[in-house]
Amino acid sequence: MTRLLVLFILIILLSACPAQKQVMESPQNSVLESIYSKVSGGQIEICLLGNDSVYTASINAYDAPTDIYSYQGKVIGTCNYAFNLVDSICYNLQNCRTVYRGINHINGEPFIDLYNLEKKH
Repeated sequence: MTRLLVLFILIILLSACPAQKQVMESPQNSVLESIYSKVSGGQIEICLLGNDSVYTASINAYDAPTDIYSYQGKVIGTCNYAFNLVDSICYNLQNCRTVYRGINHINGEPFIDLYNLEKKH
């Protein structure tokens, strides 16, 4: 009886814990390729905006703005901190994961190309 009670409490506690939202794992390659053509050598990330996966992209330059793209590839916001032109959605991005970063990126971080975007162009 005690084991059953402990198991019951454990199940209730685990079900009450919110699961961390995950970024969609299989991005749309045509959208990624389109974004890559605009920021080749820069950086692309996949993030969560609420319950939706979105892309962020910026060129490889100091103080470059970051554009936020919907999962369908439409620009839905811009984060331009250099000129203090920051859309409100910039503050709501979560769980960002870099999927592309060009060689010799200005931030000094290593090259990443999870979806072979450079080989396709």
